[in-house]
Amino acid sequence: MDIPFKPGLSPAQKESITKLVNSVSVTNWSTQDKANWAYATNNAPLPYTKPRRTLFVDLGHSSKFPGASGVKDEIVWNRSIWQKLNGLFDTDKWAVVLVPDTYPLDLTSNLNLVHRVQFINKNCKDGDWVLSIHGNSAANPGVRGVTTCYMGGSEYMQAKAVELSKAYSASTGVPVWNGGAFDDRTGRFGRIGMVRDTKPPALLIEAGFVTNKDDMSVDPMAAAKGIAGWFNKMI
Repeated sequence: MDIPFKPGLSPAQKESITKLVNSVSVTNWSTQDKANWAYATNNAPLPYTKPRRTLFVDLGHSSKFPGASGVKDEIVWNRSIWQKLNGLFDTDKWAVVLVPDTYPLDLTSNLNLVHRVQFINKNCKDGDWVLSIHGNSAANPGVRGVTTCYMGGSEYMQAKAVELSKAYSASTGVPVWNGGAFDDRTGRFGRIGMVRDTKPPALLIEAGFVTNKDDMSVDPMAAAKGIAGWFNKMI
C-alpha cells in the first residue's frame, strides 16, 4: 500500500513504518505502534482494520523429490512462478508464508508431504488458505491446459478451483483442462493430501503440463499475475 508519509521523515523511519504495515495486522498493533503511525503520517487513518489472513504457499516437490519432468522440470517451473508471485499479493489482505520443502527425516515423498501439511496445520488460524503450485504431465506431449485440484465432495471448493483455473487461463492463454477442477479422490495417486488434510481450505493448481512446449513457453509473470489476481479479489 502507499503510505502517506509526512515530509521530512528519514529513510530509517519510513522503513520502520513500512515493515510494521507489511508484517503485523493493524488489529495487533501496540499503542506505541499506533503512535508511531500517527507521527509518521500526521494522524492519517489506520491503514486496515480487518485482520489479515495467512496464505500458505506450497511449492510442489523438492530437489530430493523433484516431481515430473518434461520440457521443464516441475520444481523449476513452479519455483519460477513463485519468483514472480512473491510480492504480488495484496498485503492488506494476505500475510504470505512459504511452506518449507525440506524437513528432517524426509525418507519418502509421502513423509515430505505429511511434514508440509503438519507445518500448515500447526501455524494456521481460522480464515487462512493454502495454495499449492504444481505442474501436470502426460505421456502425450500434445496434452496441455490448467486445472486445479480441490477436496472432493465440496461444491464450494469445486467452484473456487474452476475460478482459479479460469483466472490462470485468462492471464496466460493456457486453455482450461478437465473443466478447470479435479476432484482429489480421482487423482492418479489417490487422495491428494495437500487439499484433503490441511485445516485451511486448499487449492492445488496444476499450472500447465511440463510435458507440453506451449504450456512451458508461458511467461512466469503472466502465470503469477493470474494466480495473485484471483486471490486478491477474494472476499
